[in-house]
Amino acid sequence: MGTGTHHHDTAFSIVKALGIVAVVISHAAILTPLETFTYYFNTAVFFFVAGYFFDDGQTAAPGRFIGRKLRRLYLPYVVLGTLFVLLHNRFLEWHLIAYDFSAREAILPYDTPELLRTLGRVFLFLHHEQMQAPFWFLQGLFLGLMLFFCITLATRKLAPTPTVAERLRGGSILFLFTVAMLLARHPSGIPGEWIAVRTFAITGIIYLGKLFRIFRARLPLDGRIATLCLVILLAAAAAGCRINLGGRLFGNPVLFVVLVCTGCYMLVTAASRLAATGNRLTRMLDYTGRHTMAIMLWHIPAFKLVILFQMWVCDYPPRYLACHPVIPTGSPWWWIPYTVVGITLPLGFCLLYDRLIRSVRW
Repeated sequence: MGTGTHHHDTAFSIVKALGIVAVVISHAAILTPLETFTYYFNTAVFFFVAGYFFDDGQTAAPGRFIGRKLRRLYLPYVVLGTLFVLLHNRFLEWHLIAYDFSAREAILPYDTPELLRTLGRVFLFLHHEQMQAPFWFLQGLFLGLMLFFCITLATRKLAPTPTVAERLRGGSILFLFTVAMLLARHPSGIPGEWIAVRTFAITGIIYLGKLFRIFRARLPLDGRIATLCLVILLAAAAAGCRINLGGRLFGNPVLFVVLVCTGCYMLVTAASRLAATGNRLTRMLDYTGRHTMAIMLWHIPAFKLVILFQMWVCDYPPRYLACHPVIPTGSPWWWIPYTVVGITLPLGFCLLYDRLIRSVRW
């Protein structure tokens, strides 16, 4: 990705920007081939990038590493999760939520005991409200990084040489990834199994990013290879191959790894080319990439504005406001306004906040 630090940082900011655009599109373009296509790499690329930037030297200060991840991932999950749980009954009254598509049942109001139980699950990283659907990403990234950190720490302490440590780390993660794929296809019924399955899979993707960093000099970013990756992804989408990391839908394990790797390689190559131009689009993507968390956490609530507009245009009844994440029409074009609003609204608030902070400092 270049030798200069600025180019390096900009390139990976653009990778994250392209990734978050894919995340928003995947939620906006439901019931379309575009949804299938973007799910191949939309969140996986963030775990890949986390692995790329993982510094093994952090194992020398475990407390600092854990504290930083608690502050950046666990704290937002708990604070915003608590807020949305407290507003749960209001959201029902305002027709913002109505049906849980995962549980296939109506969403009911919380009485006091249920409210307290739900808040407890939020603090245990086990619950998020419907309009916080992307919050699984915070849990997944936190647990995946914690597991990757523990494996790295253990192998570095046990192995006599760095080479042996790397082999032990790779073998351990491959074993856990294999377990995840087996349990995804043949669930054991153990309570909480789904957390382990997704965490093991995410840890595998984190390690792919780490391997890319280790062998970076031997892996050229070639536009022709990236084009081939795009063709593979499009062919898989046309064939109806579905994967969903958040929903623990992995399909064939080999195909899962191939699609994740091709998607990540395609985005990294495209980002490297864009970063080299240094034009206005590059600067916009760079800024977007530095604020992906805000978009990740707030694009679903932002969709409600487009739903209101769509209800007005199409004369839908008020109950359509509770559609999640969008009104499921399968339309070939409604995903565009959803995507635009889902990105620009959170990004606009970030821009206003940044300007406010700068004005205060001045």
